[in-house]
Amino acid sequence: MYPSPVRLRAHISAFILVALAPLTAGAAEGVGPTFRFSFLPSSLELSGPAGTRIRAELMCTIETLGNPRAYGAGGWQLSVEATDGVSITEVGMDGTDAGRLFRDGFRYFELTHGTDNEGFICGVVLAFRDSSTLPPRGKATVAAMTVEALCPAPGQTRRAQIRYRDNLTGKGLPIRNMVSLGIDRYDPELGRLEVTVRSGPIPRFVRGDLDGNGRISLGDPIGILSFLFIGEELSCREAGDVDDDGRIRVTDAVRLLTFLFLESSPPATPFPACGVDPTPSKNSASDCQTYSVCR
Repeated sequence: MYPSPVRLRAHISAFILVALAPLTAGAAEGVGPTFRFSFLPSSLELSGPAGTRIRAELMCTIETLGNPRAYGAGGWQLSVEATDGVSITEVGMDGTDAGRLFRDGFRYFELTHGTDNEGFICGVVLAFRDSSTLPPRGKATVAAMTVEALCPAPGQTRRAQIRYRDNLTGKGLPIRNMVSLGIDRYDPELGRLEVTVRSGPIPRFVRGDLDGNGRISLGDPIGILSFLFIGEELSCREAGDVDDDGRIRVTDAVRLLTFLFLESSPPATPFPACGVDPTPSKNSASDCQTYSVCR
């Protein structure tokens, strides 16, 4: 008889805690490498129309310092809290260094809720049979998350934090922040990210019209690809998020090309006229102010 999904998740969380949590603090206190948990970017400002929910993408990072070994961390646990009205709505490993290094191992991510328990937990083992690890030195991204906050009334500012804090609890046991390097377990230095949330002006733009010339042309999907692959900046990133999923990806360029040449699905609102973003992100109010066609 198989266990229920809830009991199975509890067993999985317990397995991660037992398999990865340090049995003693000796490994962390002895001479050897140190690990630092932090965020990318190191600070965050969210600004948008008052009363709207604004979102942003963040990365969790693990930095390895003073490691004499030829390999890096092969497993870790994260326990990350969001405070003062900021919430974490999505989390995973897609697009991270850890996601690219993951082989035949184990990964478990869960959003947590409740008083003093808002955030997420995760447990990761990169490989069971392979030798895949993080780089032996330097910083690597290990989790990608989406955060949201409600913009306050005009003229008001709210401050919050995203921080690593031990013992957030999901469906299993409380989770500690820790790193596994070979057979040794280490307690990392735990960082925090300061979040500022304020109301801002309401930008207007046309989705898909990246250069703001008032029409969709071949230069617009080329602009998306140039942003993605050679780092060219966009005057209004929201215009490049053609499907309004919160990210600029190759699929946005493909959607523009198929719309332009095959008359398939048009860009998401606002289109074809100037308008405001119905799902604003932190970029809406910060980089669309120079967008020319909708001034």
